[in-house]
Amino acid sequence: MRVIEKNISQFIESQFPALYRDEGPILVAFVQSYFEWLETASNINYKARRVLEYRDIDSTLDEYLVYFKNKYAKNIPLDAEASKRILIKNIQDLYKSKGSERSYEILFRTLYNKDVKIYYPGDDILRVSDGEWYEGRYLEITSFISNIQDYVGKKIIGVNSGATAIVENFYQKVVNKKVIDILEISNLNGIFDFGEKIKTFDTSNVIAQAVPITVGSLTAIGVTDGGANFTVGDLLDVSGKGGNAKAKVTSVTNQLGRVDFLLENGGSGYSLSALSQVYPQLQLSYNTSSGNIQVDQLIYQLDGAAMSSNGIVTAVNSSVITLKQTTPTFNSGENVFTAIRVILDVVSGTFANGEHVYQSNGSANVGIGQIVGIVPNVGNTAYYVGNVTGSFTTSVYSTGGNTFLLVGNTSTAQGFIYNVASGSNTGSANVANIVGGGTGASFKVGAIFDKEVITINTDYLRDKLDTKLITFNESSNATGTVSVTNGSNTVTGTGTSFTTDFVVGDYIQVNNSAAKQIREVTSVTNSTSLTVATNFSNTQTSVPYYEDQSNYSFAKAVTLGDIERISTKIINALTYQELEVGTIQYLSGINPGTGYSLNPYVSIIEPVIASLEIPGVGNRVKGADAIIQATAGSSKGVVSGLSVIDSGAGYEPGEQVTLTKTGLAFSVTGSAVVKTNGIQEGYWKSTRGFLDSDKYIQDSKYYQEYSYELQTGIDFANYKDVIYSLLHTAGTELFGKFAYIDDNINTPPNYMESSVTQA
Repeated sequence: MRVIEKNISQFIESQFPALYRDEGPILVAFVQSYFEWLETASNINYKARRVLEYRDIDSTLDEYLVYFKNKYAKNIPLDAEASKRILIKNIQDLYKSKGSERSYEILFRTLYNKDVKIYYPGDDILRVSDGEWYEGRYLEITSFISNIQDYVGKKIIGVNSGATAIVENFYQKVVNKKVIDILEISNLNGIFDFGEKIKTFDTSNVIAQAVPITVGSLTAIGVTDGGANFTVGDLLDVSGKGGNAKAKVTSVTNQLGRVDFLLENGGSGYSLSALSQVYPQLQLSYNTSSGNIQVDQLIYQLDGAAMSSNGIVTAVNSSVITLKQTTPTFNSGENVFTAIRVILDVVSGTFANGEHVYQSNGSANVGIGQIVGIVPNVGNTAYYVGNVTGSFTTSVYSTGGNTFLLVGNTSTAQGFIYNVASGSNTGSANVANIVGGGTGASFKVGAIFDKEVITINTDYLRDKLDTKLITFNESSNATGTVSVTNGSNTVTGTGTSFTTDFVVGDYIQVNNSAAKQIREVTSVTNSTSLTVATNFSNTQTSVPYYEDQSNYSFAKAVTLGDIERISTKIINALTYQELEVGTIQYLSGINPGTGYSLNPYVSIIEPVIASLEIPGVGNRVKGADAIIQATAGSSKGVVSGLSVIDSGAGYEPGEQVTLTKTGLAFSVTGSAVVKTNGIQEGYWKSTRGFLDSDKYIQDSKYYQEYSYELQTGIDFANYKDVIYSLLHTAGTELFGKFAYIDDNINTPPNYMESSVTQA
């Protein structure tokens, strides 16, 4: 492009002919000076020689900016804080972004050097059924393949059901010490069967290749006992062999025959695992009676030769027997019989209902009967014995024989009788009518307070004393001499009468020095040979000494140990444990049961603490001094229907599960239905359709689909006209709000609402 000289005065002299230059230099100088004057900044030649430059916004004169503005940005005020040249130069970017949020950002940053935020009130309009509900799906599997991660992102299919899904993720969850493999799935089509193999679409042979197998998830719960005081919509936690499942109450009913428990006194000495028991109350009306029925006796009915039901008599009059039912079920029209209550400490073996027992005085059976009931007691257990022949008495240790209660002819169980309750075992009555009963009521300790730690042990000395002190008169009380050999358990006699002097269980002493050896006789072969329980440690010959088993000071025959064990301190031989106990604060896990027409009997015992007989509340002992009232009546809010909203993991088909609600003492029990895929607790991805949300009803002005609000640190009146003339879209409604915005571009915008101005 041709360059235009800015100054032409320097060329004036050369433009005159030589004659003028020679004859009229003053004229030439005058003309040149005139042109120099024209080239000064305020004169015409200065501007005329630069007219092409003034076409460029960067180099034009300030006085010409108005022409650029009128042509390219007519509606933009020239008093804008931003550079006028920059504004006009970049106005094309504004026009190209017109109709977008970007155009507003450019305008406010260019004109006012401020940021702006655009808010659309239509985003917060309440819309009917506009919420989006989401529930996750997953499969619990048994995985025997190492490449299970390869399933992620692939489409799977059930070999039997044909159901399909996309695997989104694989992870493992530990529930009740079980490791559960889980495949998260989406795009579920169909229902996967319980126990079926699943494969990817690129797996050709599921027999030849290891593939996962579904183990099912908690799908439904069949209500066994509906508890009480629940309402439809309650969310319940489900506990069992699995964990983390939740269910929603879908229906409730009101029912009669339920039990309500009231904690009147929390007592003392209880742990969270205290033993709670609920016994139905029965009232038996009878026609005829032997008259030998007393309080605290057990009465029972027989089904042939076996006991079918029993209970403890709590009151009796001429026509009605009131009892605490311990086992179901009594029948009208049949006889009841009384039994003797025996408080027993089991020495060895196990006593069970229906077993025949006898008590011996060492030479003969003094009492024979059959166990017809077992009831745990504060200390030792109460056993009820019926069909008694002879009589039972308190056990004693004596030289004449130990009067233990024994089971059967083989004596597989032994027990020490502490007490035999008064009363006859000959009582009987014919039942005419039965009132009361019920089943299923239960509760447990919810929490304790006023805590203390008690050190206890549950050992019996008979189990710890494994060395017996046996005294001998240090003079031979057996005939002849005996010889023993190191490492042998045989005793050889000379001139002895072993068959006369010894029986199995006696003790024989060889030698009378410091090296004496004492052993228990295990068999007598003949008059000159017998065997003992343990080998001898020295070879010796001496006269024999013996002690008859009837003179033992302990009833339990045990192997002799080393002499050091005789000197063991009792405190070192016992096993101690610390138990944290306290006062019951409230009850939990309450199951009101069904079918109760009379108030049941309730007890709650901490057996180990109660057996110590430490004074507690009132005249009772710690661990047995709480008072709980049980009232039979109607219950509201008994759960009759449930839906699983979160399947959790690890549940097994048919297992009994317990459902609880935080803050409610009652619980629900049910049977787990484990099938198909699991579901996760659903949630709404938005709250736009919620009446109680932060959304607003459309008002056709501010809250509508076609309104928008500019939020910036400038008063609305200062930019309203600019927006209308430049960017505002026809058919929309403009609003402005003053809000402080941190204009530091290095930090996120910080909005502070001040006021609202409506257009």
